[in-house]
Amino acid sequence: MGIEHLGAPEADAESDLVCADPVIEALEQLIGAAVGVTTVAIARAAPADLRFQQWRALVVIGPHSGIRIGELAARIGMSKPSASRLIDRLEAHRYVSTTRDPRDGRATIVTLTDHGAEVRRAVMACRRTLLTEALGGDQGPLPTVGPELAKVVGALKRYA
Repeated sequence: MGIEHLGAPEADAESDLVCADPVIEALEQLIGAAVGVTTVAIARAAPADLRFQQWRALVVIGPHSGIRIGELAARIGMSKPSASRLIDRLEAHRYVSTTRDPRDGRATIVTLTDHGAEVRRAVMACRRTLLTEALGGDQGPLPTVGPELAKVVGALKRYA
């Protein structure tokens, strides 16, 4: 499916879910496709024990030098107890490490381990390869959509 398809949703059994706004509908389809690409990249580049929600946590934890479990929970849409269990599983597989917050002994700080950072990099590299292949090879940036996609990313950054 090429990029030109994004503005024209296919009619199917879920046609009642198609949004009247073609931009929002295109973004819905793009997000669905991105989840699919990410799932394939995880399957190809990550250890078999890594699940999608765990990957999402690694993505959020990655750019930070440390994030509180409560903040992580809010950013990935989980309760604090669920996020704590998720972090326990990630820590058991050596993807993250935890320490007590020196400013608040009740809070826990989560940081990627070297292993977690390497898995994160490998999945992201695989995903970029899949995207490049899907868009017809390494042709450089797509000038007609690049700036507009950057605006969309900026608007959605609060969820990243």
